[in-house]
Amino acid sequence: MSFEILDLSAGRRLIWHDADRAGVLWVDIRREVAPSVVANDCLLPLASGGNWKLVLFDPPHGRFNDANIGMAQRYGSLPHDDIRALIAAAGAEAWRVTRPGCLLAFKWSNMGFSLKRAMGLLSEWWEPIFGHAFRPQGMAKSTTSWTVLERRETRREVMALDGL
Repeated sequence: MSFEILDLSAGRRLIWHDADRAGVLWVDIRREVAPSVVANDCLLPLASGGNWKLVLFDPPHGRFNDANIGMAQRYGSLPHDDIRALIAAAGAEAWRVTRPGCLLAFKWSNMGFSLKRAMGLLSEWWEPIFGHAFRPQGMAKSTTSWTVLERRETRREVMALDGL
């Protein structure tokens, strides 16, 4: 089978309209969600410069408490410092396994820190093209955003941003 889409956060595939779509390589570190490849997003067992057209990245957005254990099981849960490290390392690894012109669809919820800070962690490797933010009605205090980025030809040097 020829794969065109690399889903780095396959999980239970809740964002997919077709959770069995052909041409997708499903990657997740949790064996129990039955990914195509059990691997850490930061150290993929894939060759450099692959022919991926799209990479999907929906990292854990925050730390869920015991009252939200179901959310943690569905989406993953990490401390904010670990999430920052994951975004930066997975962004670099996705850049390594792709070619210029590849797109990255990045989903983010500002539960712990802003989209701007999350995007800053990807900016060495990926250039933002467009995006959309959505705040659900009702009690929700967070905003969910989708942003599409394009792989940079070469790594861009960026200044360290305090507080990331």
